Amino acid sequence: MMKNLGRIMRIKLFNLPDAKDPYALGKLGERLVALLLTKQGFLLLGSNFRGVGYEVDLITQKDKLIVVFEIKTTLSGNMDYLYESIRPAQVRRLTKGAQIFCQQHQINYPISIYAGLVDLSGNEPKIEILEIL
Repeated sequence: MMKNLGRIMRIKLFNLPDAKDPYALGKLGERLVALLLTKQGFLLLGSNFRGVGYEVDLITQKDKLIVVFEIKTTLSGNMDYLYESIRPAQVRRLTKGAQIFCQQHQINYPISIYAGLVDLSGNEPKIEILEIL
């Protein structure tokens, strides 16, 4: 079941990356979500945590809960597609990455997995935070 954690955030943007550069587009989405989360009281513990068989875009903590994020960014305005593009295998990789991160940093809190969906199609970005697991 999806749970909306926060309001849609609007920030003025300048110099949007070219749609042909998905890496730059994704990095912008990650930065915007990280900014929103820190404004909402999340502590950013890590970003782009990668290893064999896992990848986590953002790792945060809110109180005694570890919240990991898969960030998806679009210029098309189709945020439903972004959420649907997160497959079960990717959720398993997020879970594995979060568990490894917590082991390496000796963190023993429950883990939740969320998606940060970023729409850059309008004059201002829209961000939705939705629970995956």
